[in-house]
Amino acid sequence: MFSIKKSLKNIPVPILPTMVGVDTLSNVWILEEFSLIRHISVWAGIIILCLYTGKLILYFDVAKSEYLDGKISSLHAGFTMLIMITGGYFVDYFPVFGKTIWFFGIFLHIIHLSLFVYLHIIKNFEANNFVPTWLVTFAGLMTATVAGTSMNEPEVCTAIVWYGLIVPIGIVWPLMVFRLIKNPIRTGSIVMSKAILAAPPSLFLVSYLNIVEEPVHIVIYIVYGIILTVLVYIIFMLSKFLTLGFNPSFASLTFPLAIACLASTKMIDYFYEQGQYFIAQIITEILGIQIYMATSIIGVIAFKFFTLIPNHYKQEKKNA
Repeated sequence: MFSIKKSLKNIPVPILPTMVGVDTLSNVWILEEFSLIRHISVWAGIIILCLYTGKLILYFDVAKSEYLDGKISSLHAGFTMLIMITGGYFVDYFPVFGKTIWFFGIFLHIIHLSLFVYLHIIKNFEANNFVPTWLVTFAGLMTATVAGTSMNEPEVCTAIVWYGLIVPIGIVWPLMVFRLIKNPIRTGSIVMSKAILAAPPSLFLVSYLNIVEEPVHIVIYIVYGIILTVLVYIIFMLSKFLTLGFNPSFASLTFPLAIACLASTKMIDYFYEQGQYFIAQIITEILGIQIYMATSIIGVIAFKFFTLIPNHYKQEKKNA
């Protein structure tokens, strides 16, 4: 007999970072006072968390085989990132509960990061597996400082910002750019993962401006310049990306576009505080383009992912 639970094993790992992108973009829309979008997005993310937890419990062997894949494994960071975002959502209503979830997400991410480094770098490093999706794991911890501004944990957040500056920004991101220059990814679905290059600098910039009371101006300018450069590259490559038939690698476009929007909102506030109103207005126009593009692309990709689950259900039922 067919059971609904059998469809859980077909939940694709990339739906996790996709929902991180959806939740992050909803935080941009809430700045425009569309609060219902945030509620819908976060609860959709919670549903995905529950479904994927079911997959981990009922189909552990399937999840384990995916985790051992060097290119897919890094995307499991989306699970812990969703937990951190969920904690940031609940802390406004149930402070102790929200903070507990937030800390739990940080704890799980550190475990994931440590295990990932051991399995795919120390134990069995393969140069061909060193792809931009790795940035999700290394930079994902900074989700805690993006979603945790209400946690009142300055020591923890400051440590995460320093980690973000040293490891993902200072080491992994430059190595990834060097790898893509020396050994470009030109074919296959993984080519779309290059869009993830926008995520680490965006995460760092938002975290930096959230946590550091006296930020260094040159750091902000350089990092935001990198973000805009990568966004231009994504726009330039978008036509090539979209010629590929839909596949789970489309998730690579979601979170980077969303967190880059949030980075621009932070830059607008920053320049207004500096009295640079003209520059703030320019970035406001840039943000408008970003939101337009991100909402369109993320909306389509999220819809495609959500249709995969009932489609797998129907197919399993048909074959039963």
